[in-house]
Amino acid sequence: MMVVLSCKTENEPSSLKIVAENPGKLFWKDKPFVVFTMASSEYPIRDSVGIILTPVLKKDNRGSVGIRLLGRLWTMDRKGFANEYYHGTDVVAKIIEPDDFILFDGRIQFEKNSEDDSTIAMFDFFEKGQYPLYAAKDYQFQSNLKKYDLYMVMVDSSQKKLQPYKIVNYRDIDDFLINGCRKNFCNVYTSNVCWRKNIGECNDDAYKNFEVYPKCDWISYKPFPKANKSIPLSVPILGYLFASKEGLCKISYRKGKQTKTIEVESVFQGDSYHIYLKSMYGKGSYKPYPGLNVIFDDIDNYLKQNGEYENY
Repeated sequence: MMVVLSCKTENEPSSLKIVAENPGKLFWKDKPFVVFTMASSEYPIRDSVGIILTPVLKKDNRGSVGIRLLGRLWTMDRKGFANEYYHGTDVVAKIIEPDDFILFDGRIQFEKNSEDDSTIAMFDFFEKGQYPLYAAKDYQFQSNLKKYDLYMVMVDSSQKKLQPYKIVNYRDIDDFLINGCRKNFCNVYTSNVCWRKNIGECNDDAYKNFEVYPKCDWISYKPFPKANKSIPLSVPILGYLFASKEGLCKISYRKGKQTKTIEVESVFQGDSYHIYLKSMYGKGSYKPYPGLNVIFDDIDNYLKQNGEYENY
């Protein structure tokens, strides 16, 4: 069962005009972004090394729905001051490049940028359903380095044409997911388990609400370590799956009082085994997970803070 948050097509900023006298326009001059609105000249300082992008659905002038990577950059006043309540914001969209998205499922392919708008990516879908999609999340200005996050694109027919109607982050999917692998460590995620709550709401019994049981002897599972009392566990990961050979394997998992069984496939990628949900990826479309996955930095920091890094 999936719980999907409704996702409307993006609301356009109130103005698409750049404020000519704002010196901040020089910041964006040679970057692959289209600026929709800029902070007022009261907030001229932009010292960010990167920007966080969010994929949103957007119709082009022909009525076709594509995906835009939208970003909002905080700016500071002339004294270099900014906080949550006192700052300016630039609203921008990434000019789409093919590697802004990583496609895994063989039923979806990148078509082209919209003919009307270089910030809208158009895709071809071959059937209704749910498609996993990695999109650039963290973009670094100087190096053009991109780190990716996993999203689910929901596709249905509209006027006999297959188009996306929702896009949600994997954290909002109430299902058993593998959201990335690095070396032999494949991250397991599911929503609404104690790991997502404040540390004060968790106890030893609560951590037993999620267990994984591989049905083959060549795949194993290791739970993620509990947080120290002073360091809450906010990383969206429950544990790791490990494989020692290629092949199909059934995995049972218990979530609260409910037990389900799924099928996964292990594929040797580069120098390690990556594990994929069989139901999510088409035959022959098992590409390596992106090495630059935003979740990895969070995991590393958490393990170091909890003194567990050497064991993982």
